[in-house]
Amino acid sequence: MGKWLVGGVAILSLGGLIGYGVGRDAAQPMWLTGSAHVSTMGRQASFVADGWSYGFMGSVSWIDAQGVMHMDGWPDCLTDQTKSARFEAESQAVDVIGKPVLAVDCR
Repeated sequence: MGKWLVGGVAILSLGGLIGYGVGRDAAQPMWLTGSAHVSTMGRQASFVADGWSYGFMGSVSWIDAQGVMHMDGWPDCLTDQTKSARFEAESQAVDVIGKPVLAVDCR
């Protein structure tokens, strides 16, 4: 009886660890490249990639052309003429607004 109990606990523990790892990876931010719609006057940017909408307003973390990370501000590479951009976003949608942009890569 004791061996069955120990074996059952071990199997349940292993299943829990595997389930946690799969769920954790699904929620990780991801880098994407998508079409961009930018309003520098309104400080708004939205992107479409993989059938999803992503966006931010005002300020966002960004990487400049030299590879320096800025924790906030408006990315230099986003202008009213920007047609495409590389960005990092949440993999999970937030309410009805879509998926939030976490950072923009201007390299």
